[in-house]
Amino acid sequence: MFRSRLLASALGLSLCLGAAAPAAFAQTAAAQTAAPAAQDGRAAPSLIVTVVVDQLSANLFNQYRSQFTGGLKTLADQGMVSINGYQTHGVTVTCAGHSTVLTGAHPARSGIPANDWLDTTTGQETYCLAAPQNTLAHGKNTDTARSVRNS
Repeated sequence: MFRSRLLASALGLSLCLGAAAPAAFAQTAAAQTAAPAAQDGRAAPSLIVTVVVDQLSANLFNQYRSQFTGGLKTLADQGMVSINGYQTHGVTVTCAGHSTVLTGAHPARSGIPANDWLDTTTGQETYCLAAPQNTLAHGKNTDTARSVRNS
């Protein structure tokens, strides 16, 4: 259950930062060495920020890079940008593709095999970020309500 919540949280972050279709591009800002000490003497936290923008090719990224501002500019200029990223599994969908980007595991191993799947325990169709307490835009409160909270 913890693994599912962790994956759902990671997927939720990536979806909020730019998900719409199969993952095609990943940009990662990551510390390459030990985290430096903060000014107050405590160790700075290690942090990895992954931004996935579906269908954004390296050519388009570079074409618009000069227009980036704020945090996106900082990530692009000071982080690691993967311009040749690809996924080795076949046809992908948003949730499975983003879980692969974030975990490095194929969908069958990550616990996120698709956007929707049949839960063999309940026999119900499940959305990758389902949360039963949420209400969809059409007003129906269902077990497939879409949310970053997978509870």
